[in-house]
Amino acid sequence: YIVGGLLLVFILLPAWFFNFTSLSDAQLAEQLRAARWPSDAIENLLAAMREDRMQILRADAFRSLVYVLLAGGLLWWYVKKSFRLEYFAIPLALLILVDMWSVDRRYLNKDYFVPKSEPEFVKSHADEVILSDTDPHYRVLNLTRSVFNDGYTSYFHKSIGGYHGAKLRRYQDMIDGALSTDINFVQQYLSVQKRLPDSDFYRQLPILNMLNCKYIIYNPEADPLINSGRLGNAWFVRSVRWVDSPDEEYEAVNSRDFNPAVEAIIDKRWQKALSGADSCTFDSTATIQLTQYKPHVLTYRVNASKPQLAVFSEIFYEKGWNAYLDGQKYPHGRANYILRAMVIPAGEHTLEFRFEPATYYLGQKIAMIGSVIVVLLTISTLIAYYRNQKAAA
Repeated sequence: YIVGGLLLVFILLPAWFFNFTSLSDAQLAEQLRAARWPSDAIENLLAAMREDRMQILRADAFRSLVYVLLAGGLLWWYVKKSFRLEYFAIPLALLILVDMWSVDRRYLNKDYFVPKSEPEFVKSHADEVILSDTDPHYRVLNLTRSVFNDGYTSYFHKSIGGYHGAKLRRYQDMIDGALSTDINFVQQYLSVQKRLPDSDFYRQLPILNMLNCKYIIYNPEADPLINSGRLGNAWFVRSVRWVDSPDEEYEAVNSRDFNPAVEAIIDKRWQKALSGADSCTFDSTATIQLTQYKPHVLTYRVNASKPQLAVFSEIFYEKGWNAYLDGQKYPHGRANYILRAMVIPAGEHTLEFRFEPATYYLGQKIAMIGSVIVVLLTISTLIAYYRNQKAAA
């Protein structure tokens, strides 16, 4: 009665509960005003949209009321007539199936199954040139599209931009600050200059360089620019600049005198994890090379005659990423506001970063235990049922 009564109220008086406006209505109105739509036309359109939403609610409420009445009638009939449970359960299951089927068909129907057609993502000349690179471990900046609202580039390459509704806050900070500054600098240069950039130009892109941006697409049909100032997947720095807070770290990274090839800017909270960073002496002959790149495992080969402070062109995320040096867990910290850093001892080493979130493995164990319990309960229920059937016979 309660559910049916509530649905009836939704049908008769939907405006009592909802105003049928959307968060995007104001944005749409602003766009229409910018397009010089008359105010009354905008209001009429928004009113029509609200009316459509109200009618959709009414239609769904009426549909739900019908199913509630049918299920209630079936239950009443079962209680009054006291017939076998199967005669009640089967019609109820069919009713639920019809209900779910009709809703599912709204979102998954024959219109979603189309013959094979032309690929949506077609490689441009610039894409072909980049994909011919035998070293796949680099990133691409595509200036021919909206850098941070683009899914096309990520289809073929590791992109500097791209879109995700839940970006890490720190990376969004970089987008709002120094990263956009670098991108705007490139765009302004290309719009004014009649020649391609030289090596001095690329050295003025600290954030793109530390993000290992190797290629810049400025024309889909032209060869991409090759950033000679990129720092690679990992590199050793000569010095460390300690700061007292994330805000100071962010300000330092955003300053135009920041040179990630030379120094690492690190919050003091990571002094313990990066113990010995101040005493590292830069070794120009030291090497660090990425040998394996998987979503959950990154492997590097390191060779240095002295302890080195290494910075990695990978986003730092402490909730799950662990570092292992020669198979033993090893501390690492954050540098340059978003990247990983580690003090690596002298010698030849194999370094691994592994994504091992404790919550994931705990969830796996809980799911396994739950599955075992369900199976045991099912078996015990079946055994009890057959014993009762046998006893009744």
